[in-house]
Amino acid sequence: LFRSAILPSLPLIVGAFGLVSTDDAVSYSLLLAMIVITNLVMTIALWVVAFGREIPGLKSLAWGLFANTAIYALYGLQGSIPVLLSVSLPNTLASLVVVMVLRAVLQLRGSQLPRTWMLAPLLAVWLASTLLIDDRPTRIVLVNALLAMQESLVLWALLRDGGITIGRGRHILTASTVLLGLMFAFRSVSIALGWQPATPASVGSVLSTATYLMTYLAVVFIAFGFVLAATELAAEQNHRMAMEDALTGLPNRRAVIEALARHCSSARRSGRPLTVLLLDIDHFKRVNDQYGHPVGDEVLQRIADTLRQRLRSQDMAGRFGGEEFLVLLPDTTPEGGLTLAETLREEIAAIAIQIDGKTLRVTASIGLHWSAWCQAVRQG
Repeated sequence: LFRSAILPSLPLIVGAFGLVSTDDAVSYSLLLAMIVITNLVMTIALWVVAFGREIPGLKSLAWGLFANTAIYALYGLQGSIPVLLSVSLPNTLASLVVVMVLRAVLQLRGSQLPRTWMLAPLLAVWLASTLLIDDRPTRIVLVNALLAMQESLVLWALLRDGGITIGRGRHILTASTVLLGLMFAFRSVSIALGWQPATPASVGSVLSTATYLMTYLAVVFIAFGFVLAATELAAEQNHRMAMEDALTGLPNRRAVIEALARHCSSARRSGRPLTVLLLDIDHFKRVNDQYGHPVGDEVLQRIADTLRQRLRSQDMAGRFGGEEFLVLLPDTTPEGGLTLAETLREEIAAIAIQIDGKTLRVTASIGLHWSAWCQAVRQG
């Protein structure tokens, strides 16, 4: 994306303020042509990446970039096509670009919004662009205000709880979204207050030209940030899958052993207590043999839920073996660990699983070690 879209744009950015003037329509057309080409190349690149792969949101983003390509193509045809196609349609497509970016972000984070939240602004932009076709200042003020509101929805989707919370891709996405929102808001306010004329970029001021260029570059960086965020999220998910037990959702043996080594090293350095519990389900093989493995899986899941509910945020429980769980209790004395072990033993014994009118209960045996044991721990 960087090599196909951003690098070719750098000469345009440097020369943009000299290219666009009231008597230099050829340079303006060349500027638009280069923007269209780089947008189209980037769109094709995204479609190629998305082909045959299940990358959430990438196809939506590709369609958004395609719509963005059409915007600048229509700008280049101003004067030779009906005004509705050169003014109203590009504004509507700009709103559609934001809708598709919002949809892509929501798909990446596995959530959605009511369609009315996404389509209502698009309809509002189309109505404003069409009904105010002969009132340029009012149209620009209203359309840019609506686009700024749409960008705030994208920002909300990025920053809300459960959103994209890791990596540099999220930072690039957030910064680009904020920039776009501010650009739309500034253009709306500046036209409303008379700070800049309500003229098209082809005959506009340096400020107007800069607005168009910054908007284009912000969209490019949104695409770059999204791909980076999707890559980082996939890497994080792969790492989590490698360190997580698929059945119980607890850390697996590898993860809990690595955590044990870290906690032991910390306990040796600081002298603070560390208590470790090893929990073993009694006669678990009988459960599998008598009731079947699905019932055995349910027993393991119920015990994992009990551990999650009883442990503190700094504690850790992991599946150590088939029916064994290792519980790490930093800053916990043997007396505190013994109290927790007894509580866990009682709560596990209280678990009741109904099977064909019968009640299955299991018990567990729990061993306890404390920080002095760490001296014997060796990695490998």
